[in-house]
Amino acid sequence: MKKGTSKTIICIVLAIIAMISLTGCNKIYETNPPEDPITAKIVAMKGPTGIGMVRVMNEIVSLSDYVNTSFEIMTSTDTVVAGLLDKSISIAAVPTNLASVLYNRTEGEIQILAVHTLGVLHILDKTGTINSIEDLKGKTITASGQGSLPQYVLEFILNENGIVPQTDVEIIYKAEHSEVATLLLSGQVDIVMLPEPFVSTVMNKDESIIHAIDINEEWTEKAPDITLSMGCLVAQKTFIEEYKEEVNTFLDLYKESIEWVLEKPYEASELIVTSGILDNETVAEKAIPNCNIVYIDAVDAKDSLDAFFKFLFDNNPSSVGGKLPDESIYYIK
Repeated sequence: MKKGTSKTIICIVLAIIAMISLTGCNKIYETNPPEDPITAKIVAMKGPTGIGMVRVMNEIVSLSDYVNTSFEIMTSTDTVVAGLLDKSISIAAVPTNLASVLYNRTEGEIQILAVHTLGVLHILDKTGTINSIEDLKGKTITASGQGSLPQYVLEFILNENGIVPQTDVEIIYKAEHSEVATLLLSGQVDIVMLPEPFVSTVMNKDESIIHAIDINEEWTEKAPDITLSMGCLVAQKTFIEEYKEEVNTFLDLYKESIEWVLEKPYEASELIVTSGILDNETVAEKAIPNCNIVYIDAVDAKDSLDAFFKFLFDNNPSSVGGKLPDESIYYIK
């Protein structure tokens, strides 16, 4: 064999080895794709969580050859809880305290992936008489979120201002934010607590509605050392363990989606409307800066969430499921 020919053969062999080494880290499915990939159901609520997820839910249909994706916007927390408990939902955006409740209820089978929403609650008024928390005494407030963060946050703020919930002030809870918004717009109620983007929606439709109190500012005043983390992303532990790469891919895409929404609210507003989260692009664009959307990996949020869970537990143990979650609740990428 000629020397030149030998060198050529060696080069070819080395090239093949290099190609194998480069692809060796990839999953086998890239050359042998599975016949039946699973479909991961990913759920967001009709509100800030849906707004932050709007780009990724409209741009991807799979996370790998192993995992297809199915996105859904839901309006009821109870429906999300049911889906997480029966494992029909793989990843979901939920109120932060609910993550602890589910973690305890499932004995650690639900983990927090990231925090995505901070304080978004506001008191709206059509009477023109509400200028402070003290003015709520003797009034009736219509709200949503009973048994969840909105209730616990409102009751804490009231108590801190010397107002006893359901004694000094009546609070009527409805199942969904949209129901509260409808009641306010129809004139059936005059004072409500709502989160963004519902605040922007109703105020755009009725100029007589007054933004009376920013609950988030009240929280900062009464609990300055505790971050009001309203919403987080959770996932089934079994799904995480089997599809860790896909979970990490989704988190990267979700973070990019949030950043894009915040940087380009005009473009995001169109997707928000077509996705059925809001019905008006102008309102959507205006609401985005007020929705307090963030992205914080679970590990980075651990200290603030630990403090928040401790605060909730001290005020109402049932709000976190009867006991504080241990550190295994936090997903490590």
